[in-house]
Amino acid sequence: WWRKGADRGDAASMQGIGYCYYFGEGVELDHRKAFEWVEKASELGHVGATHDLADYYRSGIGVEKDVPKAVELYVKAAGLGDSYAARELGYIYEGGWWGVARDKKEALKWYRVAVELGTTDAQRHLDRLGDEFHNETKFAEAVYWYRKGDDRGDAGCMHMIGLCYRYGNGVEKDMRKAFEWLEKASELGHVGATHDLAVYYENGTGVDKDEAKAIELHVNAAGLGNSISAQRLGHCYEDGECGVAVDKKEALKWCRVTVELGYTYAQ
Repeated sequence: WWRKGADRGDAASMQGIGYCYYFGEGVELDHRKAFEWVEKASELGHVGATHDLADYYRSGIGVEKDVPKAVELYVKAAGLGDSYAARELGYIYEGGWWGVARDKKEALKWYRVAVELGTTDAQRHLDRLGDEFHNETKFAEAVYWYRKGDDRGDAGCMHMIGLCYRYGNGVEKDMRKAFEWLEKASELGHVGATHDLAVYYENGTGVDKDEAKAIELHVNAAGLGNSISAQRLGHCYEDGECGVAVDKKEALKWCRVTVELGYTYAQ
């Protein structure tokens, strides 16, 4: 059926025949023929075939290895809407792979394209993109990418948006909004956001002061591995702060937890 489709000029059928030759499904395995069929489909503008053809050139499958040609085809596939080709370009430029010069700006450009095209593993790229711009004090750009991460449910990006509102980086300073973003991240189990939220409740920052809630959140954060929350609990029980009674045993317990979590100063 794919051959009948190919006879009618159907690019998807041509790509399918290429797969058959590549894997030896229904025909004798032949990478050269696989390449030729995928090339035909690519010439007709088939996005998947164009990406596959780039892979063939990059790896030297069925054709002589040609990395510049592979990059050219990845660019073409990305232009046709292939998010994975865009991600591959980001990966190539970030690592300087296969003889391509490392280029951070070019890598970020293609990761942006990949994100805009909806690549399914965009979240880790989004975190890095936001952090890159945040570290370079390009805060408005950082917030833009953190919001992209929020759209995909990334708690780390939500946490960073909260910090941007807290310090007025890239957005107007707004402690209530900072609290709301930290709360969203904390509800998804983000340890840093949970600690920060505890501090907000403890001090009444962006929310009514609630010491009992602060203690609860410090306990949650410590349970997630946050040594600073564990240390704070130790201080609270040692000195009777944050609405709890002095309890030396409880203080000692949390000091031990702090040390176990790697905060050696607690010793």
